[in-house]
Amino acid sequence: MTPYRSNAGGFAILKGESMRRPLCMAALVYTISVWILLQFMTWEPETYPDWNKKSVWAEGIVVSKEYRTNENGEVKLLVELRDSLISETSWNSGGKEKSGETGADAEDKKTLRLPRRLLCRMGDGSPERAEELDKRLPIGSRIAVEGKFRIFPQATNAGEFDSRLYYRILGCEAQLTGAELLTAEMPERSLTFRSLRLDVAELLHCVRRRMSLVLTECLPGQSAEIMKAMLLGDKGGLDPELKELYQGAGIVHILAISGLHILMIGMGVFRLLRRLRVGNAAAAVSAMTVILLYGQMTGMSASSRRAVLMFLLRMLAKLIHRTYDLLTAVSIAGVLLLIQEPFLLRYSGFLFSFGAVLGIALLMPSYETKLMKGLSVSLAVLPVHLVYYGTFPVLSILLNLLVIPLMSAVMAGEFLTLALGFVSSFLGKIAGAVPTGILVFYEALCKIAQSVPGQEMVFGAPSGWQTAVYLWILAVIASLKEGAEFWKPLEALHQETQEKSENQLIRRHES
Repeated sequence: MTPYRSNAGGFAILKGESMRRPLCMAALVYTISVWILLQFMTWEPETYPDWNKKSVWAEGIVVSKEYRTNENGEVKLLVELRDSLISETSWNSGGKEKSGETGADAEDKKTLRLPRRLLCRMGDGSPERAEELDKRLPIGSRIAVEGKFRIFPQATNAGEFDSRLYYRILGCEAQLTGAELLTAEMPERSLTFRSLRLDVAELLHCVRRRMSLVLTECLPGQSAEIMKAMLLGDKGGLDPELKELYQGAGIVHILAISGLHILMIGMGVFRLLRRLRVGNAAAAVSAMTVILLYGQMTGMSASSRRAVLMFLLRMLAKLIHRTYDLLTAVSIAGVLLLIQEPFLLRYSGFLFSFGAVLGIALLMPSYETKLMKGLSVSLAVLPVHLVYYGTFPVLSILLNLLVIPLMSAVMAGEFLTLALGFVSSFLGKIAGAVPTGILVFYEALCKIAQSVPGQEMVFGAPSGWQTAVYLWILAVIASLKEGAEFWKPLEALHQETQEKSENQLIRRHES
């Protein structure tokens, strides 16, 4: 964020700010430092050899819940526990003294307290059982379960998906498969911040679940699941083949909670309150609160956390009467996320999200034509795509030019479908016709692109020096425009000086 600066026309931001963004430079130095450290640091996660694949009993506090449908159509309830204690022998909830040891060195290896969360996969595969468990396990309750303890698989080949790293970033240490509920109790609540947070989390889960059911009633088949992914961050019911189709076409990013969702909701709340003549400060604080709750409800993925933080900075700028600077905001958001979890630099979702915003902030202003402006994001995230997939869908550049402009209509249709769906499923179905039609159009585009020979080109993962050269070229492109803008005030001053000199010479000659 940069301060307002007065000029003849009112308030404007001085251009050529590359040297006047110290926070951006500090963020760049910090990010590079973290990346270098990660290259030399060997991450050796705890494997728990004495516990892996054993049938155990576990106890902990429920902190999140999510429905998940597997490839066989079975519905499971995924429950995350904190303060988890694993035992080789059963106990009654709260009836056994717990060891304070952490890791595999717990006392006599009879108990194990996990430093991170434990993911429990619960249910027999039927939606009814998942619903029953959901009602019996409110967030904040202490439960005891029985199941098979498993660590997440680690990638053994280059380019292979690393489940252990992925779940570490999500905050999970291990999982319990085939988990069966033994006991569940709601402890006495105290007026603490943690208790209040758990109560809010349960309320948001119920709201999210109700919204999910409304979308299911108002939209057909996979259209409802796509809408849930876009609006609620719920990808549990997505057809793997459909997700693969979107990914192969290079538009899978539209399924993630992004800045568009956050901006439409947050600015919608802010502008509505301002039209109702609510004060600027109250409207900004209200919008910030709504976005924080929305981010919490949708799961706070890497992309949504980035978008939430940037929106909070946008509102903060309004509160302290400063202009909002996109590049500074994304820099601050990146540093805050990396301080919390440095391994995000190895997570594709984080890199795609920040790469897209940097493409908008740095590359888009460097191009004059609408076509090249539209390609800015694709050019910025190309190295990430190649590193993690080794291939690049060539037609994705054209598809994104067609898909992204329609996303505002899709989002508006989703909100309208939800609003009317709460009143009447019939009205919700009518409102859902437009976004459903657009999604059908998206799917048709993906299938056409998939049928084109040579649409997915195999390049392999680029080496470090190739990525560095490519990023350097993009930096040069961005700096050329920045440099031109930087010299404009000096050129204008030089031209003004020349005109004054010529006028003085003319007056002397006339005299």
